[in-house]
Amino acid sequence: MPPRRPEFNAVFVEALDETLTDAFDVEACTQFHNIMLTKYGVTQEELPYRLDTICSLLETAFNVREVQDMEKSIGRRLSAKLGLRFKEDKYYFSLRRHIEYTKEALGKSN
Repeated sequence: MPPRRPEFNAVFVEALDETLTDAFDVEACTQFHNIMLTKYGVTQEELPYRLDTICSLLETAFNVREVQDMEKSIGRRLSAKLGLRFKEDKYYFSLRRHIEYTKEALGKSN
């Protein structure tokens, strides 16, 4: 029997947290979660379902290039943690599209 893959939502939050912590620090990651909860009412468990809100918050705090780099980092980390190949379109990367691809790939591998 193949090893069981980690639970997607928890791995997504780990990838997000690691990206924020590496780009900034632990305090910035904590502030991000506090803003998501107090301003948008989004708990950590709901983060994978609120990609538009995540991206919107990042875009208000950072420039487009920084946000694109963070989204790619989240995607790379998520793929690595789930044992999947990171699929990147060299012309356009969308975290939402990557999440859809990842979920599709997970469904095919189960």
